[in-house]
Amino acid sequence: MKAFYFVLLLGVTFFSAIGLSARDFNDNDVKRVLYLKKKNPQMPLRFLILENILPSGVLDCRIFGATRTVKLRPDEVIALDFYEDSSNFMITQYALQGIVARNRSNLPLKLARLNNDNTGRVNTLAQYVNDLKSFGSACQKLLRNHPSGSQEQDDALNDLLQKNKLLDNIKRAAAAGDWALAIAMYDVYADNCLNMLVKHFFMCKSAVAAAKAQYDSCEKELVLNFARKFHQPNVRRNNFLKLYPGARGIWSQTPPGNYKDLRNLFEQSMRSYIRADQISKLFEPQEWGTAILDALLLVEGAPCAAELEKEFDTELLNMSKRSAQK
Repeated sequence: MKAFYFVLLLGVTFFSAIGLSARDFNDNDVKRVLYLKKKNPQMPLRFLILENILPSGVLDCRIFGATRTVKLRPDEVIALDFYEDSSNFMITQYALQGIVARNRSNLPLKLARLNNDNTGRVNTLAQYVNDLKSFGSACQKLLRNHPSGSQEQDDALNDLLQKNKLLDNIKRAAAAGDWALAIAMYDVYADNCLNMLVKHFFMCKSAVAAAKAQYDSCEKELVLNFARKFHQPNVRRNNFLKLYPGARGIWSQTPPGNYKDLRNLFEQSMRSYIRADQISKLFEPQEWGTAILDALLLVEGAPCAAELEKEFDTELLNMSKRSAQK
């Protein structure tokens, strides 16, 4: 039924191409992850690792997760922002950014699914999509089995909403400290479930009002709980400020007061995470530390961010030692 293409489109929404267009490759690209633009039955997964650049400019590539190699022209592939040893956390960070950005081909998420993801994020998203599909199927059944706008349909939809655990899953991700994941899931819910209910069950006034109330309550809870987390004493920020009293970032601002601002903070935090990879820890320590603290706003305390936290703590110790030697 056309009414529930939203569930199918979810798969498209989840695929955002974050990569580089065809370009010249150099030695810095060796071990970079590439993606084959056109389907090839010999390479169904389409991910590759750049092994060597031949004098002719042809790329000698190894198929991801295999030993077989192929030779390709630069215009046949997309160069991603990852290397063979890029962490699962990094890949899923890009994937979540793609979800919220509504990009149409999420290559980082596809890669994370292949890469034995150890962050738990891919499994959580997969289960969430299954739950969305189940909810959509139940709504389809209501449309088929009850007259549109009837009291029976309204009652049945109210009952379905009472059993719906989609918003609980979002809150659970936030409670575990992964606000990036929670915000991505919430955005999907807002774009798909709520809009679908308003569009196709608008005559079920009681049920739609209940759905909107659930949505508003979840949104307010997310904003309030994030503000509480933001205001908690933070050792990393305090120690960083002792070294760099003039440092400022989104981590030093006031927390968002509504969901629109929380979503904007998500985008800023993700940009900082990506930017940190281009900043020298040694020559621009204040800028690098600020970018990492911005990124940690959404994930500090979550198991998936343990490596990032360790990296920051190690570098902060190094910064302190260098400062003491001056």
